[in-house]
Amino acid sequence: MNCPKCGSKNPEDNLFCGKCGASLSSKSESQPKLPWKRYCNYCQFKEENLPNGSSYCSWCYEEAFQNPNLQKPPFLTDEESTQSKKASLKTSLSVRGRPSFAQKASRLERTLFRKKEKISWKSYIKENLGLFLFFLLIIFIFAIFLFYSLKIESSKNLKEAREYLEFTDRAIKAYPEIVRDMGSIANQVYLPGKGDFESRREDALKKIEDLKEKVKKNYNLLKKSKPKKKELKSLKENLSLAYKILLQTDLPELEEFIRTIDTNLISSMMKGELSQAPFIRAISISKDASSHLDKAIEIWYEEKDLIS
Repeated sequence: MNCPKCGSKNPEDNLFCGKCGASLSSKSESQPKLPWKRYCNYCQFKEENLPNGSSYCSWCYEEAFQNPNLQKPPFLTDEESTQSKKASLKTSLSVRGRPSFAQKASRLERTLFRKKEKISWKSYIKENLGLFLFFLLIIFIFAIFLFYSLKIESSKNLKEAREYLEFTDRAIKAYPEIVRDMGSIANQVYLPGKGDFESRREDALKKIEDLKEKVKKNYNLLKKSKPKKKELKSLKENLSLAYKILLQTDLPELEEFIRTIDTNLISSMMKGELSQAPFIRAISISKDASSHLDKAIEIWYEEKDLIS
């Protein structure tokens, strides 16, 4: 390709003349010219601070043939210039091979550390004092918010623990009353009283059904409760098991005793001819129920001492 200004021959992929710097494309001829002292005709990279003795481009390492006294034609747009740089670099790499490690290091030093300035921490803090104060204010507000959130959560947990202890206190106090009712129901049949034996038996069976409903209600309330604290969960578990055993074992045994007892057996027991163990077992709670109830009472008093 011949230069339209000086007539010298140039490679086909050149955008500018390597002798006079004139544009080799019709697009650039219509644009005003800018007084760049040095430029690379391979990648069009401007280098105003390039020493006069340098003969290679600092961007693509191609030879810079431009005369410092010549006028450089205007650059392309940023997008076109970037694409042209990439295409020229790819062409140069395919012809000359990739740059060496020393060339890469030199390029990295020029591009990254050419204008490196040493900034002291005092001047940095002074310049960004407003930003530091803003972040300190944000941290302070967050700390206050976290403190009050934890305080409110602790107060809420304490209130829930008190309410749950009051609820379980009613369930614990109801348990002995249920056991006393079992004894009075059995005595209604076992001991002589008003009315005939059958009427007393039917009345006792009705009272057992009412007692079952009372126990079932307390048991369901315990199962639905959801304490958060580990110790309160253990209290709930032990008290629930005590009610469950009472509902599934002790009350059915009392009911079975009342259904099977008759006047002859009662008379023999009263005379000492038969053991009264069935009667005693019918009006007593099992060892498992008693053990769970004692454990629940122990936990209840420990938690009561902690929150009081």
